[in-house]
Amino acid sequence: MSGDATSELRRFAGRVIEAFIQAADRQYKGTPVGADLLRKAGAVFQVSDLLTQMAEQAARNLASEELEDPYQRLLASPLEELFQAGELSRDILPNYFNFIHLVMGDSQGPLAEVCSAIVAKMKAEPFPPFSWDDFLADQRAKLVLWTVLYRIAQTFKRFDARRDWFLQLMQYDRQSVSLAANAFIPKPKSDQPEPPKPAFGMEQFRLLFGALFVPTTKLTAEEKQAFLGNFEQTVDGAFAPIWSNLKSAGIAL
Repeated sequence: MSGDATSELRRFAGRVIEAFIQAADRQYKGTPVGADLLRKAGAVFQVSDLLTQMAEQAARNLASEELEDPYQRLLASPLEELFQAGELSRDILPNYFNFIHLVMGDSQGPLAEVCSAIVAKMKAEPFPPFSWDDFLADQRAKLVLWTVLYRIAQTFKRFDARRDWFLQLMQYDRQSVSLAANAFIPKPKSDQPEPPKPAFGMEQFRLLFGALFVPTTKLTAEEKQAFLGNFEQTVDGAFAPIWSNLKSAGIAL
């Protein structure tokens, strides 16, 4: 079990113990109690809504810490404001990640390893406490994101054809659920009608590609220098063609 999971389980155990002490204190109003009465109080506490809520929260925390993919977190970060505002649905993420996979191919593996190594090193440090914001602000993570964006920009040199391909890809309704990179199971069938699939058309394309590429027009002098050192060309040289096409598509840059 990883250190993150162990820490979360320790926190959960501590919260449960404290909640049980408070529940017993309320039940017996400060009267000294023996083991039998504590067992009775414990039996009630085990089936309480409070314990269920605490267990569910611990499960969510564990899922967040254990299953969060730093590389995917990085790729989704430019879209977070659109998700929060409801302008894009998180339901697009599987198709979006598939798009990235098709663009990046096998070069995705080393990039994901870089992201995982950054997070592991940050979490190993006692101070400051790890946060995803610090990961996203790390220069090494930015270089990974720029690498992906640069590849997308190169892929979209034939802009109209690639845009149409992208729209078709994002409208794809997956009929299987991914368990791993090469393991899938069919979607479970339900008697209930499925909710309508979120639309993905030109408006959504503009929102998504704007979120990805507008920030590349606003890099600091330090970031531009880091880009030049890593890619051996300027930011303008790398992104000017796609900036021009995105402007023609109605995206304000």
